[in-house]
Amino acid sequence: MMAKPSNKGQDGEIRVALDIATLDRTQYHPVHNVTVLVGDGTTQIDHVVFSKYGIFVVETKNYTGWIFGKEREPKWTRASNGRSDNFQNPIRQNHRHIKSLSELLGLEEHLFHSVIAFCGDSEFKTPMPSYILDGGYADYIRSKKMALFSETEASTLAEKLKASMLERGEETNRMHVESLQQRHAKKEVLALADDAISRENARRKRAGSKRPRFWPAGRDRTTEGVGFRVPTKTPRRKNSHAHGKLGATLLLVVILFFAANSFYGGIKQLVSKRVPHPQVSAGLDTAYAGAGPSRVSGSSSPPAPAVIDASADPRAPIRTKEEAWEHWYSPAPECENQTEQNMVDCGNKYIRARQKFERLYVQGKVR
Repeated sequence: MMAKPSNKGQDGEIRVALDIATLDRTQYHPVHNVTVLVGDGTTQIDHVVFSKYGIFVVETKNYTGWIFGKEREPKWTRASNGRSDNFQNPIRQNHRHIKSLSELLGLEEHLFHSVIAFCGDSEFKTPMPSYILDGGYADYIRSKKMALFSETEASTLAEKLKASMLERGEETNRMHVESLQQRHAKKEVLALADDAISRENARRKRAGSKRPRFWPAGRDRTTEGVGFRVPTKTPRRKNSHAHGKLGATLLLVVILFFAANSFYGGIKQLVSKRVPHPQVSAGLDTAYAGAGPSRVSGSSSPPAPAVIDASADPRAPIRTKEEAWEHWYSPAPECENQTEQNMVDCGNKYIRARQKFERLYVQGKVR
């Protein structure tokens, strides 16, 4: 049975995938929802399009509001309805994806094109590079005309990626979430270690030591040991409490390192149980549209529930825009059992339903 998208991220991926589906399938070979192994866990990529003009790696962002960010900043800012929040620089995020695919496929990074696809009601408030787009994603891909592969090579690389990616499903998604949590935990521990080292260096400086005992924050280091160096003569410890806190921090680093190794072993077990990947089909690939709950649905006239006029009934619940959409929208009956023949038609019905909802929401008829 077909299900509607469960969150804004999937909604955005569907919009971008439908635009990519307009590309000539004899020249462009898209692969959607890719999860592959990397050195420290897994990485998940929204869309990869293979062609003789290069490999296009597409990262989707479904945001509303004003977008502020510079190419080299680690964090960007989104402002909407008087509030602002930060999110990871998508340029850096997609560079990690390209680096992972480069190592997996044995290709140089200059053979890849980064594409950042913003969809939704967002507006750039700082200058952006040409590959950061708020529409026309397929047009941008078509604009690249320098041949980097042969037609056969592009098709072969697409099949190689499909054979190497992890099986789509809840288990892979869970493993990916755990991988992200482990990666972020390492960063937090290293930040704590940096802070402890900085405080120890400051304490030694106040005590009159001529040189720090520990490497300054920001130097290369590993999780086995945070790169401290011992001076020729170890001075007497005047503050055992400070050294005790530092020792506890370093111990936490080592524990997390071994936990990460255990997690990586679990991923390798998942790969060993992988089943053959579904074959490619027209429009969107069959695995993307059919694995688990389907991600493309739509209806030009949603049957239920009825439109709620908030002004007519003061007791009507007040919902956010996305909650109102989840409450209002139901897929067309003919799209509940999706086939390759009606895939694109169902996707178009979903988009028309979304457009109708946007009009009703602006008019205050849906809450």
